[in-house]
Amino acid sequence: MMMKKTIKRANQRGYRNHIHFEFFRGIVALLISFGDSLKFITELILRISALLVEEDKAMDQIRKYEHTDEIHKLDEARDNVFYGIRDTIRRHHKSLDMAKAEAAKRLDALFELYKNVPKMPMPEESSALQQLLQHLDKMDGDVKLLGLADWVNDLRNTNERVRGLTDERKSESAKRINNHMKTVRASMDSIYADILSHIEAACVLEGNEKYASLCNQINAHVDTYKAIYTREKGKRKSEKSEELKVDNEELNEES
Repeated sequence: MMMKKTIKRANQRGYRNHIHFEFFRGIVALLISFGDSLKFITELILRISALLVEEDKAMDQIRKYEHTDEIHKLDEARDNVFYGIRDTIRRHHKSLDMAKAEAAKRLDALFELYKNVPKMPMPEESSALQQLLQHLDKMDGDVKLLGLADWVNDLRNTNERVRGLTDERKSESAKRINNHMKTVRASMDSIYADILSHIEAACVLEGNEKYASLCNQINAHVDTYKAIYTREKGKRKSEKSEELKVDNEELNEES
């Protein structure tokens, strides 16, 4: 009995959406390129091709609800406004106008309590800034005296915009789209497993040589995406470690 040609399996279930999509776009293109030699799995190829289109649409919808780029820009903007207010307050410390100097000291003491806010994870930063803004409302006289009213309003509006967009991520519509994506991905993974099983069975029945090129190209594709997945995974771990390092350094400075 002829030995079955083994095709490598990918850990595509662990891939992020965009990597999962790119992985299968390559697989579908490869299968299609072999044309009539894969007639025995034509139906499976058509099904996984249709699901690839669905996955692409779902990713577009997810991006719409995640607002990732817009949120990051707004987050950076509110950090800049925060630091701008703080620096303006500090410049008034040595003001010849004693009322302004005293107002600057009071406001600086408040900002000292919130100095690490821009380094917080996004949801925590939004909540902390809301608290800061409530305190600033109570110190309205000092804020106006130092000409910070517009800055504070800008901080408030930007923070509200970030909160609104992050809340949209948790909406029922966003959940439905994410659930649809999970269903599409699971179907693709299942059909892909069937495709590989059919190809391996064909290797046994018709000979490895006939499908050697296809199997080798699939294996090379799998290796490529295993490397991409490993890099992404390592990058995420590195980013988390760096965040913990920064947090620990700040705790040490405060203690």
